[in-house]
Amino acid sequence: MTYMCLHRAICTQGCQYSKKIEILKCDEAKSHAYALMKAVTSFLTFDFFFSIFFSLSVSLFLFLFSYVAYNIVNVEAGDEAVLTCASTSKMYLVMVTWEIKSNTSCSLAYRNDRNETKLNCSERMMWKYSPDRDPALRIYPVNLSDEGNYTCEIATDMGNFHFSSSLSVIVPPTVTLTSDKSRVAVCQAAAGKPAAKISWIPASNNSSEEEFKHGNGTVTRVSYIGWVNSRNTTVTCLVTHPAMNQNLSLDLSDSSSRLHYPLVALPASVAAISGFGVLLCLIFTCRAFCLRKLAREPPVLVAVSGILFLCVCAFVFLYLFLFVVLFTKTFNFIVTCLL
Repeated sequence: MTYMCLHRAICTQGCQYSKKIEILKCDEAKSHAYALMKAVTSFLTFDFFFSIFFSLSVSLFLFLFSYVAYNIVNVEAGDEAVLTCASTSKMYLVMVTWEIKSNTSCSLAYRNDRNETKLNCSERMMWKYSPDRDPALRIYPVNLSDEGNYTCEIATDMGNFHFSSSLSVIVPPTVTLTSDKSRVAVCQAAAGKPAAKISWIPASNNSSEEEFKHGNGTVTRVSYIGWVNSRNTTVTCLVTHPAMNQNLSLDLSDSSSRLHYPLVALPASVAAISGFGVLLCLIFTCRAFCLRKLAREPPVLVAVSGILFLCVCAFVFLYLFLFVVLFTKTFNFIVTCLL
């Protein structure tokens, strides 16, 4: 009986001890699972932010690389254009090629192992420096046919690289300012690229503009402005262009006088000369008649008569000259006021 009680007590304590061990094992498993879950969550969070950072870094790199690899060059016609490529001073250059696509397609190539250059373009296109160190392309002088896209391809021991450039040619216009007898000023900016902008001083609502496009890409712009009912005598044309800015002024009163002067002065001069000739004929006729009567008079009287005759001739000539000048000036003034 005592043995049975002892055995039951031992079993009871053993069961309680086993339960405690199971509880300890369960708690330990829970703690391990919690730690594992925390580690996985931390890893996923880090991986998420790292993915975003990596994506942004790659996008920024591609943006900067594309910006550096593409270049826009604006050059005035007749100047020098230099199109840059990657510097190969710190790399071993195998080959470099410029592909040119303008009005005529051509190429310029260099092989480092042979130190050889091949060119099927214009002689105006050549290396700016030594191609094994800096394969920049030089174009001189630049003309409109050079406008287009230029691609540089480099083969090195570190890989292949491509660089593109767009060449735009600027042509300054030829500016002229004229007027007609109707007091209309004409300002013309001929054969410019791009088209020039024309403005007037003083400004007017009576201005109009025309534009003519040429086959070579240049543009001629003509602006008209009328001053028929205006008291302004001077007009200024302002031409604005990327290659130049130019101002031209015109005196409309002087141009009107110059235009009308030949039409007025020529008939007045002809009339004055004709009248002077008629008067001279009359004077010499009277002189001859008087000389016949004075043939028997004393020499002193004859000399006085000759002096008076010369004075009359000079007075008549001066009178006709002043008449022509005053008539011309007066008529020009009246015509200018009416126009």
